[in-house]
Amino acid sequence: MAQVSQTQSFYIDCTEEQDNSDKVLQIPQFLIAQCGTLRDILESCPLFDEPIPMPCDRTLAMLLLEYCKLHEEHEALATRESSNDKHDNRGGAKEISFARWETEFADDHLCGKTKSDQYQKDVMLFQLLNFANFLDYCELLHFVAKVIAVIIRNNNEEDLRERFGVRDQT
Repeated sequence: MAQVSQTQSFYIDCTEEQDNSDKVLQIPQFLIAQCGTLRDILESCPLFDEPIPMPCDRTLAMLLLEYCKLHEEHEALATRESSNDKHDNRGGAKEISFARWETEFADDHLCGKTKSDQYQKDVMLFQLLNFANFLDYCELLHFVAKVIAVIIRNNNEEDLRERFGVRDQT
């Protein structure tokens, strides 16, 4: 298996971006190391010098890059704090905890202040979940899943149905 070059620059092409001038973004080496899909593409095609097409728009790609940079900066802290997620001794549900930077990231990008703003943030939340899954970016996938778990825990069934547009089956 070929090694990914540590000096070569890599780019992603945001295929869902309407503005062609903003479609291509440079991606840092540490993002490649964290995303299984990118790593696999670049290891199987080491001389790949074209932007890698990604099913996202620029906003989603920038959110991914911001999370990745924050995660890289706080990796040691995040590892320590994630060990605080524990089952209680009776086999109950996990206590969900976040590092401070994760809470700030969620508040800034995934939590709306008004109902219409929250709708847009929820759309972004699920797009980010799908994109993290596509990229095989486990840390981001787990983070977004924890955010969704907190939303579910903090709302009753009626509120969740209204928030996510789920109709009653009866």
